[in-house]
Amino acid sequence: MISSLEPYLPNLWLGIIAFFLLYYAAADGVDLGVGILTLLNPDADERDTMMGALLSTWHSKQTWLVIVGGMMFGAFPLFYGLLLTALYIPVCAMLLGFIIRGVALDYGGGGFTKASLGTGIWFGNTVYLCCTGMHPRWAPRRNPPR
Repeated sequence: MISSLEPYLPNLWLGIIAFFLLYYAAADGVDLGVGILTLLNPDADERDTMMGALLSTWHSKQTWLVIVGGMMFGAFPLFYGLLLTALYIPVCAMLLGFIIRGVALDYGGGGFTKASLGTGIWFGNTVYLCCTGMHPRWAPRRNPPR
């Protein structure tokens, strides 16, 4: 039974990975937009409400990205290796944006000022979005190895 499904497994995995990646993009797009708009909102109470809305669901949305990375590594290891090798700098900058955003969201009540946390969330989201846009430009233009 499994051997009869073997020719269809790459397409099946690609469909599953595409579904999870599209779900992540749609769900996290809201967080990115709200995080960037917090810096433009002059009312501190509204900013706190916006941050509270982000904090309640932020961790669960990042889990989908980890799941997609693990599935890509398991299903398409050569593609995963080529992709991360070609996009090493934007992916590392993207992870830095994730870390800055996560620290700013998680430590919102700690000894930090609200202005520095709002700037951290804005900066982390902006870095993440810029690096996401850089990925197609950094992709190699040569033929893949055979």
